[in-house]
Amino acid sequence: VVSEMHDHADVLDLIANAEGVIITSSYPSTGEFSFLESIGLGKPVFLFDVGVHKDVIRNNINAFLFPQNDINLLCDALNKFCNTDIDSLNEIDVQSRILFKDLTDVSVQERVFKNIQITLAQSEDNNL
Repeated sequence: VVSEMHDHADVLDLIANAEGVIITSSYPSTGEFSFLESIGLGKPVFLFDVGVHKDVIRNNINAFLFPQNDINLLCDALNKFCNTDIDSLNEIDVQSRILFKDLTDVSVQERVFKNIQITLAQSEDNNL
């Protein structure tokens, strides 16, 4: 449990040295920086399937999701993590870094918004 961190660098150092990160916030906006920092460092992340998490996480591929407030499934996910072979953990590392790039790379976001604009324009044209 992290508390009384006096400097953001302390949190980053803690994440960098962790084997994994558990984010138990049930509010989707309160853990997003920790989530991004963790996947950016290639750390396995365990979090509730709230907010954008269920839309961007591929469970057991780039992070671990569990239903909101279901501690039993969190324990199951942690047990699975502890028994995961090193190659699978390395793949989670790779996939979490890819997700980080996709979520933070401006060019990726520009393509997404451009595609949304094209889809909306086509939809408007079809409705005329």
